[in-house]
Amino acid sequence: MLGVDDSSSIQWRVLRRLDRPSSTLFLVEAIAPGGSVRAYAKQAIPPPYEPERRQRWVDRARAGLERGDVLETRLFEMLDPSQVRFSRTLAVDLPTLSVVTLEVVGEPFGKPWRHLFGGERRAQAAEWLHRVGEVVRTIEKCTQEKIDVDTEARAAAVERRLERVSSVLPAETLSRVEQRMWELDSMATAGGRPLIYAHGDLSPTNILVGDQLGLIDFTWPPMVRGFDIAHLAFRLEYDTMAPAGLTAPLVKSLVDGYGDVGLTDSAAWHFTRMTKLLKIVEGAGRWSADPRVRRALGEIEMI
Repeated sequence: MLGVDDSSSIQWRVLRRLDRPSSTLFLVEAIAPGGSVRAYAKQAIPPPYEPERRQRWVDRARAGLERGDVLETRLFEMLDPSQVRFSRTLAVDLPTLSVVTLEVVGEPFGKPWRHLFGGERRAQAAEWLHRVGEVVRTIEKCTQEKIDVDTEARAAAVERRLERVSSVLPAETLSRVEQRMWELDSMATAGGRPLIYAHGDLSPTNILVGDQLGLIDFTWPPMVRGFDIAHLAFRLEYDTMAPAGLTAPLVKSLVDGYGDVGLTDSAAWHFTRMTKLLKIVEGAGRWSADPRVRRALGEIEMI
């Protein structure tokens, strides 16, 4: 395995390209002095963040990649390779926000998103999501050391999130949201509950399905337990924009696979959902016609 910053000795040949809203995914052949291997190269299309915010993103990515070698080795030992495959990091180019990982055979689960709610496809999607839930529980077991909550860093993150929506939400709504965010964060980390290392971006396009289940693009941030499940459930709802009656059974399959029926009632679940809602409405001024923004604003008003 190459070091996380040792990409200069690799040559690339692009085999396939998939353009996505926030990134471009390439299937490439990585040719190194010791041989060649097929890999996925993901290049982010970052929003026009200010330098400080972009630097935080880069710092988090670098920290996750440095942890990844140890954690991915543990994960490899825990999973049955005949059932589940996952990516190993080959190289990273932080200035361009590009990461190269070993290929995991399959099609992105997000590709058939619009077809998940009919007949055979729905049953198949529920089966895949149940398996994803099982794998997430295994991923959480990779954390063997206790990760204490950095209360100052979490508080700063909440403050930044609220600041970004302060010009979008009415004052009364913002006040309610702020109070609820602090309550949920306090409950989610109460009693010194340690954090775990998570996948970090368990989105539909980072799940590959085929003969095996595949996961790519690990970032390994420290998170509350169940973060990956809450994040993916939110993406399922807001990426498809389907009615809750259609998405609820699929979310249930995901949670059942994870094995914690009380997860959807937990403070950690609702805190994660709140942060995702606020992230959507950050751009409400520019994308007010986006139905996702309207839906998120409506949900926030119900708080």
